[in-house]
Amino acid sequence: LALSKGRTGEAYFILDDGARPMRNMIAGMAASRGVDLGDKSVPSWLADLVGGVGESVWRAIGLRGEPPLTRFGAMIMSRDVTLNDGKARAELGY
Repeated sequence: LALSKGRTGEAYFILDDGARPMRNMIAGMAASRGVDLGDKSVPSWLADLVGGVGESVWRAIGLRGEPPLTRFGAMIMSRDVTLNDGKARAELGY
């Protein structure tokens, strides 16, 4: 549907009905690349701290690209979110 009805440069969430934890989505994406994330986790405050320190060190030593963990990445992975497929339903007829 996205190829035939979607607009260039747009992203669409295609979801089953019901809520899905972000952890499950990220674990599924990782698994599709052969990576097992395991069951362990760290507190969100610690992930935020590591992401912030990592960004600062990355910039300070002049490395290019993104650090392995950013504050934004830590925030996305450690908070509950609800994805909405309304755009795909409205624009694509999903």
